[in-house]
Amino acid sequence: MKGSGGDSKARIQKHRLRRKDMGFITIEKQASIGNIVNMSEIFDTDADTSDGVCILLECVSNLLANEMYDRETDGERSVSDICEGILSDIDKLVRRSELFVAVSNDIFSDGVAYTKSVREYMRALGYINRRLAATADEAYEVTSGIALRIK
Repeated sequence: MKGSGGDSKARIQKHRLRRKDMGFITIEKQASIGNIVNMSEIFDTDADTSDGVCILLECVSNLLANEMYDRETDGERSVSDICEGILSDIDKLVRRSELFVAVSNDIFSDGVAYTKSVREYMRALGYINRRLAATADEAYEVTSGIALRIK
Protein backbone atom coordinates (compact mmCIF):
# COMPACT_ATOMS: atom_id res chain seq x y z
CA MET A 1 0.00 0.00 0.00
CA LYS A 2 1.25 3.44 -0.82
CA GLY A 3 0.98 5.63 2.24
CA SER A 4 -0.68 8.73 0.90
CA GLY A 5 -2.37 10.07 4.01
CA GLY A 6 -2.47 9.80 7.77
CA ASP A 7 -4.83 6.80 7.89
CA SER A 8 -2.91 4.71 5.36
CA LYS A 9 0.44 5.57 6.96
CA ALA A 10 -0.95 4.52 10.35
CA ARG A 11 -2.14 1.17 8.88
CA ILE A 12 1.30 0.55 7.38
CA GLN A 13 2.99 1.31 10.70
CA LYS A 14 0.56 -1.02 12.52
CA HIS A 15 1.49 -3.87 10.14
CA ARG A 16 5.20 -3.18 10.63
CA LEU A 17 4.84 -3.30 14.41
CA ARG A 18 2.86 -6.58 14.31
CA ARG A 19 5.65 -8.25 12.31
CA LYS A 20 8.47 -6.83 14.42
CA ASP A 21 10.78 -9.45 15.97
CA MET A 22 8.93 -12.34 14.27
CA GLY A 23 11.82 -13.37 12.01
CA PHE A 24 10.35 -11.89 8.85
CA ILE A 25 12.34 -10.10 6.23
CA THR A 26 9.89 -7.40 5.22
CA ILE A 27 10.18 -6.01 1.74
CA GLU A 28 7.92 -3.10 0.98
CA LYS A 29 7.56 -3.18 -2.77
CA GLN A 30 4.57 -1.33 -4.16
CA ALA A 31 4.87 -2.52 -7.78
CA SER A 32 6.97 -4.75 -10.05
CA ILE A 33 7.30 -7.40 -7.34
CA GLY A 34 9.00 -9.86 -9.70
CA ASN A 35 12.22 -7.89 -9.24
CA ILE A 36 12.47 -9.31 -5.72
CA VAL A 37 13.88 -12.59 -7.12
CA ASN A 38 17.14 -10.73 -7.79
CA MET A 39 17.67 -9.91 -4.11
CA SER A 40 20.67 -11.99 -3.03
CA GLU A 41 19.93 -11.45 0.68
CA ILE A 42 16.79 -13.58 0.21
CA PHE A 43 17.40 -15.82 -2.76
CA ASP A 44 20.38 -17.88 -3.83
CA THR A 45 20.84 -16.17 -7.17
CA ASP A 46 22.64 -19.24 -8.57
CA ALA A 47 19.75 -21.64 -7.81
CA ASP A 48 16.43 -22.16 -9.57
CA THR A 49 14.57 -22.47 -6.26
CA SER A 50 15.32 -21.33 -2.74
CA ASP A 51 14.85 -23.99 -0.08
CA GLY A 52 13.01 -22.72 2.95
CA VAL A 53 12.00 -19.40 1.43
CA CYS A 54 8.39 -18.62 2.31
CA ILE A 55 6.76 -15.55 0.83
CA LEU A 56 3.64 -13.76 2.01
CA LEU A 57 2.31 -11.27 -0.52
CA GLU A 58 0.08 -8.80 1.24
CA CYS A 59 -1.86 -7.78 -0.60
CA VAL A 60 -2.88 -8.39 -4.22
CA SER A 61 -5.62 -5.76 -4.17
CA ASN A 62 -3.20 -3.01 -3.07
CA LEU A 63 -0.62 -4.17 -5.61
CA LEU A 64 -3.18 -3.95 -8.41
CA ALA A 65 -4.32 -0.49 -7.30
CA ASN A 66 -0.71 0.70 -7.14
CA GLU A 67 -0.02 -0.55 -10.65
CA MET A 68 -3.32 0.60 -12.19
CA TYR A 69 -3.28 4.07 -10.70
CA ASP A 70 0.45 4.83 -10.79
CA ARG A 71 0.68 8.45 -11.89
CA GLU A 72 4.02 7.92 -13.67
CA THR A 73 2.77 5.18 -15.99
CA ASP A 74 -0.94 6.11 -16.08
CA GLY A 75 -2.36 5.32 -19.50
CA GLU A 76 0.74 3.60 -20.84
CA ARG A 77 -0.31 0.02 -20.09
CA SER A 78 -3.67 -1.62 -20.62
CA VAL A 79 -5.45 -3.18 -17.65
CA SER A 80 -4.94 -6.57 -19.30
CA ASP A 81 -1.18 -5.95 -19.54
CA ILE A 82 -1.10 -4.86 -15.88
CA CYS A 83 -2.92 -8.03 -14.80
CA GLU A 84 -0.65 -10.29 -16.84
CA GLY A 85 2.41 -8.47 -15.50
CA ILE A 86 1.29 -8.99 -11.90
CA LEU A 87 0.53 -12.67 -12.55
CA SER A 88 3.93 -13.10 -14.22
CA ASP A 89 5.68 -11.44 -11.26
CA ILE A 90 3.79 -13.68 -8.83
CA ASP A 91 4.75 -16.74 -10.87
CA LYS A 92 8.44 -15.75 -10.60
CA LEU A 93 8.09 -15.62 -6.82
CA VAL A 94 6.14 -18.88 -6.63
CA ARG A 95 8.81 -20.70 -8.63
CA ARG A 96 11.58 -19.36 -6.38
CA SER A 97 9.92 -20.17 -3.04
CA GLU A 98 9.08 -23.25 -1.06
CA LEU A 99 5.81 -21.73 0.15
CA PHE A 100 3.94 -18.79 -1.36
CA VAL A 101 0.85 -17.22 0.21
CA ALA A 102 -1.09 -14.41 -1.43
CA VAL A 103 -3.67 -12.31 0.41
CA SER A 104 -6.38 -10.50 -1.50
CA ASN A 105 -9.70 -8.87 -0.67
CA ASP A 106 -13.33 -9.61 -1.43
CA ILE A 107 -14.63 -6.29 -2.68
CA PHE A 108 -17.42 -7.73 -4.77
CA SER A 109 -20.46 -8.15 -2.55
CA ASP A 110 -21.61 -4.79 -1.25
CA GLY A 111 -23.94 -3.98 -4.16
CA VAL A 112 -22.93 -0.34 -4.43
CA ALA A 113 -22.82 1.32 -7.86
CA TYR A 114 -19.30 2.38 -8.80
CA THR A 115 -17.59 4.55 -11.37
CA LYS A 116 -16.25 3.03 -14.58
CA SER A 117 -12.70 3.15 -13.23
CA VAL A 118 -13.61 1.30 -10.03
CA ARG A 119 -15.60 -1.32 -11.97
CA GLU A 120 -12.55 -1.84 -14.20
CA TYR A 121 -10.39 -2.31 -11.09
CA MET A 122 -12.92 -4.78 -9.64
CA ARG A 123 -12.98 -6.82 -12.87
CA ALA A 124 -9.18 -6.88 -12.94
CA LEU A 125 -8.94 -7.97 -9.29
CA GLY A 126 -11.55 -10.69 -9.88
CA TYR A 127 -9.55 -11.92 -12.87
CA ILE A 128 -6.29 -12.06 -10.89
CA ASN A 129 -7.98 -13.73 -7.90
CA ARG A 130 -9.55 -16.40 -10.15
CA ARG A 131 -6.24 -17.11 -11.87
CA LEU A 132 -4.39 -17.37 -8.56
CA ALA A 133 -7.02 -19.69 -7.09
CA ALA A 134 -6.99 -21.87 -10.22
CA THR A 135 -3.24 -22.46 -10.01
CA ALA A 136 -2.97 -22.64 -6.21
CA ASP A 137 -2.61 -25.91 -4.34
CA GLU A 138 -4.99 -24.55 -1.71
CA ALA A 139 -7.35 -21.57 -1.54
CA TYR A 140 -9.22 -20.20 1.47
CA GLU A 141 -11.80 -17.54 2.15
CA VAL A 142 -11.27 -15.97 5.55
CA THR A 143 -14.09 -14.05 7.16
CA SER A 144 -13.91 -12.77 10.74
CA GLY A 145 -10.85 -14.94 11.30
CA ILE A 146 -12.65 -18.11 10.22
CA ALA A 147 -10.98 -19.89 7.29
CA LEU A 148 -13.16 -21.78 4.83
CA ARG A 149 -11.20 -24.03 2.50
CA ILE A 150 -12.36 -23.47 -1.09
CA LYS A 151 -9.78 -25.68 -2.76
